[in-house]
Amino acid sequence: MARKKRKVTERYLDTKSKLLVQEKSTTTLENATQIAIENHLQNAAIAIKPLEQINNSSSEKSKDSATVSLETYHSLQQQLEKKERQLEKIQEQAKEQEETLNSLQKKVDKKDKQIKELQEQTEEQTKIHQTLQKKVEKRDKQIAEKIDDYKALEKQNEKKDREILELQAQITEQSKLTQTLQLRSRDQNQKITFLQDRANQQTKTNQTLQQQLETRKNEIERLKAQLEKQANHLEEQTKNCQTLQQQLSEQENSYLHLKQEHQKQIAGHNSLDAIANIHLNKWRKNYFSN
Repeated sequence: MARKKRKVTERYLDTKSKLLVQEKSTTTLENATQIAIENHLQNAAIAIKPLEQINNSSSEKSKDSATVSLETYHSLQQQLEKKERQLEKIQEQAKEQEETLNSLQKKVDKKDKQIKELQEQTEEQTKIHQTLQKKVEKRDKQIAEKIDDYKALEKQNEKKDREILELQAQITEQSKLTQTLQLRSRDQNQKITFLQDRANQQTKTNQTLQQQLETRKNEIERLKAQLEKQANHLEEQTKNCQTLQQQLSEQENSYLHLKQEHQKQIAGHNSLDAIANIHLNKWRKNYFSN
């Protein structure tokens, strides 16, 4: 007996539509996927209704409806594969964005290194200033101790005052530079924080996309399992039909055999009746003749 083709029923399509509606998410990609699948399922249900009515009256039209249902299944399979390819493209884009973030992170690290170098230079200049300040204090003590050399020391003091003024000017410039570096460091820290937040957001987006992809894969596996289960059920029904046909043939053969035996028994009984009648007639003839 030829194997019957699988046929998608209205109940199956309704169940499939409900499951797909429950799996809807807020993302644009999944909404588009769900709308496309629902529309396709509705169109398939509309196309299958008249085909199932025709199936009740004609076996050939039933095969046509089964063919339409298989075409619907293949169309759904192709749409799901298309969505998987779109998800793979999105993952590639996410990977490119991650590489861009890594490049920006390297630039930020380079800026941090430059800031550290400037800070080290500032500390060295501060040490120099402290050393000069100590020298000035030491010379002031020498001026106090040596009154006789006051004039000479006064000249030296004036000279040192000029040096101090120059150093103070340098310190002022150094302070401005330090403030500028601090502002730049603050800007760099803000940029780093922004980039870190953006990287965290991108990571969350990637995780969401990965979860959606896994959900899609699980849904496809579940659909495949259901279709395989239906196919196995149809195969079992086909085998049962074949078994019933074999049993019916055996019963028909047994009936014919019993019928033949019965006919033989009837023929035997008829022959015995004929022989008995002959003997009875002979006995009657002999009896009445005597």
